[in-house]
Amino acid sequence: MHPTMLRFSDLNPVGRAIIVAVAVLTAGVAGVAFATSYGALYAFVRDTGLYSPRLTMLWPLLLDATFIVAQLAAILGGILRGSRGWPIVTMLLTGALTVWFNLQHAGADPGRRLAAALPPVLMILAFETDLAIVKWVMRALGRPLEHPDTGRSLVVPQADPGMQTRWRPSSELGQGGQWGSGAGGGASAQKKPHIVAELERLGPEEAMALGPEGIAAELRERQIVDTSPRYVRKVMDELAGSPGRNGKGHP
Repeated sequence: MHPTMLRFSDLNPVGRAIIVAVAVLTAGVAGVAFATSYGALYAFVRDTGLYSPRLTMLWPLLLDATFIVAQLAAILGGILRGSRGWPIVTMLLTGALTVWFNLQHAGADPGRRLAAALPPVLMILAFETDLAIVKWVMRALGRPLEHPDTGRSLVVPQADPGMQTRWRPSSELGQGGQWGSGAGGGASAQKKPHIVAELERLGPEEAMALGPEGIAAELRERQIVDTSPRYVRKVMDELAGSPGRNGKGHP
């Protein structure tokens, strides 16, 4: 993770232009794929005669519109580091059904079936491209969606069992000899309350998702305190009741 968080306007101008162009073109491909897929689904359900003309026009939206909503929700989940389970399941289900109905409409001719399957497949690929763009931009802005060391997704943080409880609030500082001016010196004692307050604000899951590097960067960016990721890890271990391996930390 970068020591300072950047804004999109801070990126290289050429890079920004390419990102915008690719995003616009990808959205255009997705729009055309949506229109052609809608036409095939409409023709299929119209030939079945199941619904009235008005409902027949709306029926394709059950799949294509839901598929797009699931795509956007999955991208948003990646940005906010939230769970993307249901959006991805919905996307896969509606995408598979869309391909199947398109194939049923095309009949037995291989060429027609390939042409009918292409639009929903391109919609899926457009989603993957959009998601890749989001990952690239977030990584360039210093907020990667993957752990910088392990590459593990931060969407579902792997918290230690001791981290499942809420962080102890700042009012508990000084109790039990935890936060005196003893070990670590006066400078350490001054930094610990700020770190604990930040952990209390984030909560255990978000804190584990950001990691010591991200928390230290947040504290520096907001000009609260200048501390090292190693020292943040030590404070996190102490709060969780599991001291670090070597019991050392540096503010």
